[in-house]
Amino acid sequence: MNIVCMLTMYIGLSIIYNSFQTATLHVLAISICLSHLIILLLSFFMNRVVFNAFAGIYSNPNMMGLAMTLLAVVLLAGTIQYFQGVKNKVPIVVLVSLFFFVFYIILLTQSRTAAITVLTAVIMSMVLLAIQNASNIRKVGALVTVLFVLSVAFIFSLSKIPILNEAVQKIVGKFQQKSADLSDGRMAIWQNIIKDSTLFGHGENYHVGQLDAHNTFIALLAEYGWLAVTFFLLFVAALVWNAFSFAKKQVKYTNMLQLLPFLILITYILLSMTEIIIYTTPIMIVLFVLSGNSFTHHKLALNRSNMNKA
Repeated sequence: MNIVCMLTMYIGLSIIYNSFQTATLHVLAISICLSHLIILLLSFFMNRVVFNAFAGIYSNPNMMGLAMTLLAVVLLAGTIQYFQGVKNKVPIVVLVSLFFFVFYIILLTQSRTAAITVLTAVIMSMVLLAIQNASNIRKVGALVTVLFVLSVAFIFSLSKIPILNEAVQKIVGKFQQKSADLSDGRMAIWQNIIKDSTLFGHGENYHVGQLDAHNTFIALLAEYGWLAVTFFLLFVAALVWNAFSFAKKQVKYTNMLQLLPFLILITYILLSMTEIIIYTTPIMIVLFVLSGNSFTHHKLALNRSNMNKA
């Protein structure tokens, strides 16, 4: 039943939705921002704390961290878009402020994976911008300067503002507690699942009465076997390649959210390493929309790039 639901959602979102929607990335970004800002607002009213970590509306702080990671990545992509092509700098200030606030919330959740994923997305963004503007040393210098200033300001804030310092100390303390086993005991579960794996898997009820794999790809291996997980990995790899090819191009004909597909795919992969999110609806909806959108925009970018050269 899960497979049928996923197939229906994939066909509807990757093919049908993209065929009718001409501004998919902007609609997707706005939808994520609005829905997750509502989650954030409701979380303040509930103010649920689990294991001394902020869980918001969720029963598990890691789920709150996962939701905020998706929001942070979209805000990051929006900031980059405005920095590159929009002269009005007011939206940049708003987006940057929201980004740092959301990252602070992630620190409060003490989700190590979420924090690492956001920092990785920032580094990836800087690398892609440097690749895009490799021929423009002045612009690369400006990007490096902005990154340096923001980093210094953020580090200064962490050390001088008590509430920020406390949030950092908590997540650093969690890293130190788990330093002996960074996988938190999950490695043994993964090894057992791999040993017990088959070509077609053990079915959807494999984890009933057992500890969860806490890994999307390992969970797929356990339930559906090597054949299914191989096709899924190839599917994700194809999406990443097309999104990367689109992201690194210097496309001048539009102000689209060029880095968004690649950043969200990297986010999905990193979060999948420690959580089972194959059936987590919001991020799977995003993944399926991007699966159709990335191929379309990759071809569009290449065609327009060739036209510009001609």
